[in-house]
Amino acid sequence: MNSKALILFLSSTILFSCNQRTVKKDENANGDTVSASPIEKEVIKNTDSTTVVNTKDSIKANYHYICYTFDNNKDKRIWIEFTEDGKATRLKYQGQKNAIDLDFQDEDSSQNGAYPTTVSTYNEMINGKINGVYTLTHGGVWDYVSYKNATSSKEFSFTIDHEADPYGKTPCF
Repeated sequence: MNSKALILFLSSTILFSCNQRTVKKDENANGDTVSASPIEKEVIKNTDSTTVVNTKDSIKANYHYICYTFDNNKDKRIWIEFTEDGKATRLKYQGQKNAIDLDFQDEDSSQNGAYPTTVSTYNEMINGKINGVYTLTHGGVWDYVSYKNATSSKEFSFTIDHEADPYGKTPCF
């Protein structure tokens, strides 16, 4: 056997003999329990051996969710999904069937006060069109959201719900 064929044979043998880690039915790779029906679950194995568990609300490893309450009515809530690098991707109002896509626009940080403050702006995208603008403000352990509807110009504000697993791995509803 020539050296190229031997290297190819050994490489393919090593590649196919490596054991892959399996994920229990209701746990992600971090051991966090994921509440989703078997129909909703789809486990995708990444090349870096981290496991991502997707459901219809896209519960993903290394993503986190923040739950907010409407400032004028604490019974109304939203959650926002954030990527590992802190960018918001989707938002869902309690009682709503589907999440709303968010399109990142810009971000500004300042060092004024006791904690750095970050203000990020996102377009609310519905059927491929801008329906409004969300402004997310983060400082210390506080997170705020303001929303302005593009059509009616109505404005709404929300504050983090510290009792709803802030920065949790699953949405609060």
